[in-house]
Amino acid sequence: MPAFIIGLVVAVVLYCINFPVMTLGLGVYLPFYLSATAFLGGLIRFLVNKFAPKFEEEGTGSIIASGLLGGEAVVGVIIALIIAVQILGA
Repeated sequence: MPAFIIGLVVAVVLYCINFPVMTLGLGVYLPFYLSATAFLGGLIRFLVNKFAPKFEEEGTGSIIASGLLGGEAVVGVIIALIIAVQILGA
């Protein structure tokens, strides 16, 4: 119970100072590799906004991100098919 109270107090204080508590909660809940990936994505976005703001205005970042997500999904399906063929062929 004390951990719940501490978490509640921390969340209320962070909420009052406009800290993104949902992001903090996801960082605590998700495994490290997903949290690290989200952090790297945020860091890349920060750097792009700071050093190349025109890049974001053109919407190129969204196109690249969509391509990466779609490509990752296609590669996942291809890997699953290769594994299935190897299992069925053995």
